[in-house]
Amino acid sequence: MRLISEALDIYTRLALGQIDAMKGPAAPIIRDWPKFYEMVDVFKEEAFDLAPGASFGIYQKNVSERARVAYDMHQVIRHELYMHLDDAIIPWTVDGREALQTSEQPLIKMKIAKKAP
Repeated sequence: MRLISEALDIYTRLALGQIDAMKGPAAPIIRDWPKFYEMVDVFKEEAFDLAPGASFGIYQKNVSERARVAYDMHQVIRHELYMHLDDAIIPWTVDGREALQTSEQPLIKMKIAKKAP
């Protein structure tokens, strides 16, 4: 589930113009970090008309419904994974917060079975 959550997070970030989100999965193959960030800035400007460091917000009208659905799914999975941590006691963290619906689709339902003692 954690891998699915991470994939949904990266998909959403890319749709928001946060192109540097791929640095995590691509880190082992990136040879030139300054060049990577330079190319990210150029791509963001050309593809999204965004300044370096800028991105869209999830509620902006130019963000697709698919990106919002992916974000909603990520939030539900992230929260459920968090609730099954032994030290999940801080409810005001992003992971501890209930999912906030951003798409027109209903939130997915997910429950992780409790571990046997």
